[in-house]
Amino acid sequence: MRVALVSDYYYPDLGGMPEHVHYLGRELSRRGHQVTVITTAFPQAKQLRPVAAPPYEVVRLGRASGALIANGSVSRAAIGLGLRRQLSALFARQRPEVIHVHAPIFPTLALLAISCAPPAARLVGTLHTHFEDSQLLRFFRRPLQHYLDELDGIIAVSQSAIDSMRRIGFTCDGALIPNGVAMDEWGHGQRLPNFTDTRLNLLVQARLEPRNHVDTIISALRCLPASERARCRSPCCSSC
Repeated sequence: MRVALVSDYYYPDLGGMPEHVHYLGRELSRRGHQVTVITTAFPQAKQLRPVAAPPYEVVRLGRASGALIANGSVSRAAIGLGLRRQLSALFARQRPEVIHVHAPIFPTLALLAISCAPPAARLVGTLHTHFEDSQLLRFFRRPLQHYLDELDGIIAVSQSAIDSMRRIGFTCDGALIPNGVAMDEWGHGQRLPNFTDTRLNLLVQARLEPRNHVDTIISALRCLPASERARCRSPCCSSC
């Protein structure tokens, strides 16, 4: 089966959505499907995560916009002349049977993919984001609902992603499929010598941005009993 995964967020951009798209593409390819990831270029970004050549094709259209601060996070969108024309030509050439758009109501590539999709292609959208409210989404709710209605199926990585959409007033019924864990990468290895003592070690795997509430984790560490704080390795506890 020919599958197109469409996302404005992909390597070298860092975050949950690039990881999701990569591992989904890898698994679909392993199962024998022909996968193309359609994304954009990040000319100013560095490749911070070492990634071997993926087992699927990657096509980049346009380039990522400058950083936009929204919903307590850094957001980006593909920009450039002729994005619609290029995407339509790509679909006509590759004839995807499934077009899977990520963050289907956010610009730019997801919206273009829905509007440019060949009639025979099945459209699937995945909701990734939690948000409390958005006046901008409320203002554009009606035209964006049209894009959601074009989808043949909706997936959400969490219940909060579905609830966020419904709070704004969107009508969407999605299948809940939580993000998986790449056990082949996390299920083995050797403990670093620095972490084999009796001190308390805390690992936070998240980008340092407001919506990930790392400050809450620091506050929680301050609530530990004095005996535990003395064992804590994290520098954030040095002032506890």
